[in-house]
Amino acid sequence: MMTCSPVQADSKKLSCDEIKEYNVYSYTLRKPERAYAIIQELKRAGKTPAFDMHRIEGDYYFNRSYYFQALFYYKRMLSTHETSRDIEKQTETYRRLIPCYKELHNFISMKYYAEQLLECSRKADDIQMEVTALFAIGEATHAYGKRKEAYKHMWSAIETLKQDGLAENYDLAYYFYITIAEYQQRDRLPHQASHTLDLIRKEFNHAIYPNGSGLEVLTSMRLKDIYAHRTVLAWMQGKTTESQAWYEKFKTVGNDSCYNYQDLHPYLAANNKQADIEHYVDVRKAYLKSIQDTLSKDYIAISQMLITAYINKGEYQKANALLQQVNKTYDQKNNMERRAMMQELSSTNQLYEQKMDMKRLQVYCMLGIVVSLIAFIAFYLWWTIRTRRIMVTKNRRMAATINELIKYKDLNAKQERLISTTAIPSTTPKDRNEILYNKVKAYLAQPDVFTRSSLNREELLERFNIPKNLFSSLFTQYEGISYTQYLTNIRLEHAVHMLKEYPQYSIDYVAEQSGMSVPTLYRLFSQKYGMTPAEYRENSGHEIESCPNDSN
Repeated sequence: MMTCSPVQADSKKLSCDEIKEYNVYSYTLRKPERAYAIIQELKRAGKTPAFDMHRIEGDYYFNRSYYFQALFYYKRMLSTHETSRDIEKQTETYRRLIPCYKELHNFISMKYYAEQLLECSRKADDIQMEVTALFAIGEATHAYGKRKEAYKHMWSAIETLKQDGLAENYDLAYYFYITIAEYQQRDRLPHQASHTLDLIRKEFNHAIYPNGSGLEVLTSMRLKDIYAHRTVLAWMQGKTTESQAWYEKFKTVGNDSCYNYQDLHPYLAANNKQADIEHYVDVRKAYLKSIQDTLSKDYIAISQMLITAYINKGEYQKANALLQQVNKTYDQKNNMERRAMMQELSSTNQLYEQKMDMKRLQVYCMLGIVVSLIAFIAFYLWWTIRTRRIMVTKNRRMAATINELIKYKDLNAKQERLISTTAIPSTTPKDRNEILYNKVKAYLAQPDVFTRSSLNREELLERFNIPKNLFSSLFTQYEGISYTQYLTNIRLEHAVHMLKEYPQYSIDYVAEQSGMSVPTLYRLFSQKYGMTPAEYRENSGHEIESCPNDSN
């Protein structure tokens, strides 16, 4: 249990029960001083891991629209030891950095961290993070004017999310659809944007979701958002009556103080609805002041709407006074961000120096490893060269042996043919079998026969009318090997001849002309001769005059 003593915050004491992480998020907008006090107490207690503490502080500043301060703590999340070993913490950090850079309009960094998130999410098989990354890449790409590519990434995120099931991801799905509609509206693509809004109704109208079914999951604020876009899109297409009807629906749902009117502003300004603009600005600014959010871009944007309304009404003094307030707000915000940036740079420099100290300690170990590695590589190269020399010599000897065996076999065959021409014919059963065998052997010796891959035993039995049991014994009796082995030997000898005499032929062609497939040729050739066809071809042309000592 964490012991604590009450602390002062916002003129009220914090109880021990309040000093919880979830209260930071609960108080951030309503009671920011108390949220900040809880953060300081959590840091003082030292019970919260560094990663979680940086996350809490970063989220506090992000939700308060202080994006440089948020970025400072999110970067610290990346530098913790926990993050380097935990892919889930990496994805959690990248997910926070992306919207932070988006708000700061740093789309290069936004896209970089989106790509990092995409890589990590795919490793972790996290669909939600994967689609978040895809969509963010699309948004960053859109910022650089590559609209076609941008929309491709965004729709890819939605299609991937559909495969995982919209019912489990309805909040994310709605965000994707409505954001695409916003981009299409800003790109002046009213027909495409209207189609996207139709898809929201289609996807949400018939499905059952955890908090309701159909359009029940669309809260009043989401409906207000949809009606605002419908209003502007109908107006962009020249549908005045339809646009007014959607605007009336817009006014009947949701809380006016909680809606951002930037997307609706073009319609309001074009239709001279100055009173409505002033009303919306007043209630929105009152709400933002109530949560002490007077430096955010939302507050500045709503003030700029009012400046435009004053100018359109001809109230230039009011517009000028408000413009001065906005400029002052800009200056305050810029000063805060500048101080935060200096703090971030100072902290980053401190972290860099710490890392450099660690690297200096590692340098000497690395040097030792490098020297050892160089020595190992040198030994490995020497051993490889020596082994290759031995193998080359061995292969040349084997190639020469194969050539000698082929020559001897050819000479032996000539002698057998000479003897057979001078021998006295015999009529004994044994001699008849031998005559039959010689016919089969002569038939198999024909190149157009043994090179046929379709040649089989049944063809020979039928051609020479030989009983099956006698056929098997013929080769065993006169050659001492089986028919299959005999045929293989003929084909291999033919392959040896082609490899040696026709170096321009590929090994694939040699295999085909020898009645075998390439894998079969390699397997049988290696089994019989102890080397591959390629090795034989490489060494068959070398004469072995002297053999170097293998020990060298």
